[in-house]
Amino acid sequence: MARSLLVIEFCRDAVRAGVFKAGKTEPVEFLEAPRGEGAAVELKALMDEIRRRGLKGGMRTFVALDPALVSLRVVTLPFSDKDKLDEVIGFEAQDIFLKNVEELALASLPLGSGRAVAAAVEKTVLREHLAAFKEAGIDPEWIGLSMLSKDRVLREALGGEGSGAFLDAESLTVVKDGGPFLYKRITDVDDLRLSLAALEEEGVDIGRFYAADKAAALLDTLGVPCETAGKYSGGRAGVIAVAMHVGEGFKDGVNFRAGEFADTGGIEAAKRGFKTEIVLLAVLLIVWGGYAYLKNRYLDSSLKRLNSVIEGSYRELFPGETGATDFSYRLEAKLKALRDEKKITGNGVDVASALRRISLAAGKEGSVRIYQARIFQDKITAGGETSSFDGANRFRDSMSRLKYFKEITLTDVKSSAAGGVNFNITAVIKDAP
Repeated sequence: MARSLLVIEFCRDAVRAGVFKAGKTEPVEFLEAPRGEGAAVELKALMDEIRRRGLKGGMRTFVALDPALVSLRVVTLPFSDKDKLDEVIGFEAQDIFLKNVEELALASLPLGSGRAVAAAVEKTVLREHLAAFKEAGIDPEWIGLSMLSKDRVLREALGGEGSGAFLDAESLTVVKDGGPFLYKRITDVDDLRLSLAALEEEGVDIGRFYAADKAAALLDTLGVPCETAGKYSGGRAGVIAVAMHVGEGFKDGVNFRAGEFADTGGIEAAKRGFKTEIVLLAVLLIVWGGYAYLKNRYLDSSLKRLNSVIEGSYRELFPGETGATDFSYRLEAKLKALRDEKKITGNGVDVASALRRISLAAGKEGSVRIYQARIFQDKITAGGETSSFDGANRFRDSMSRLKYFKEITLTDVKSSAAGGVNFNITAVIKDAP
């Protein structure tokens, strides 16, 4: 049965939460707690209230960070595929954020027409929030910004066509020609005035304005007519927008719960399991071998004694499990599961072999130097420099001839201050698990 959804949103003056039944976008419960005492205290107060209302655990949890903690920049790239954006965003972010890239957790969101949002949050901030989540007894599968989901509010109101803007107490969201165009944190009327002026300068004609809560008063101050979005009043816009996004599958969402901040519970359990893999293998080989032989050679009494040994070994390794089934089969199933988890957590890619082949391709061109490489699952992204634009193209062709890579893409080919050419190249490793 599908699980209920818990959406938690950190706002300027409160931390809010909405509980939704699976597939629904109207909260069955809406709660909030004041800000000011730190994420851990605020979350504890919120979760205590959720439990006081009799809501059970086991819900899928999504958390939206305070927009003040997340930096957003609009970048222009020659493609809009989210997977490719996530691959190259680390290179692009080196010049657009004040912090060093190594100190930031990065994510991207395509806007169409070659534009994309680059989002960054400091890793120290993310670690502090994860610690607070753990202390409150929640393990979110998504950490992002509710602002980046609020275009769903406009799409619903506009029927998926035209241009419009939605303003609440936290942010301004603009949709142009049915697609997302602008996400902007709004703090006061002057901030709103500047944002609308910038949109007008870019030639964006906002056909209809929708406002929730006190935002209507801000628009009235500027003489901008608007429609009241009552469904999203009372600070509910953010949590409802995230629930709507979840209902669509979150395919294009910004999620900071990735990479080193991915859900580590399962991975840590797998690592602990790997420590018993050798023991399991030894037990399985010895016991199963003896079991198969004795099953055909000895009397039933011998089989019973052997089954007792198998059961004793299994219960010693897994004392928390109960039931009286075929323990030799259960040992084999455990070993298979551990191998599958190891394959997933290890990505299954021969990193040394991949780097060796890139080095081989670079060596054939002579003047190519690779100074950065990243491998994730079956994809490799590398940054390099060479003497000319033609040299970068020849390097890409050289990689293609190795028949080890596919879907090779050469991007960001730029002249460097030193007189050479810098470039990024991405490729998929063939036959990677």
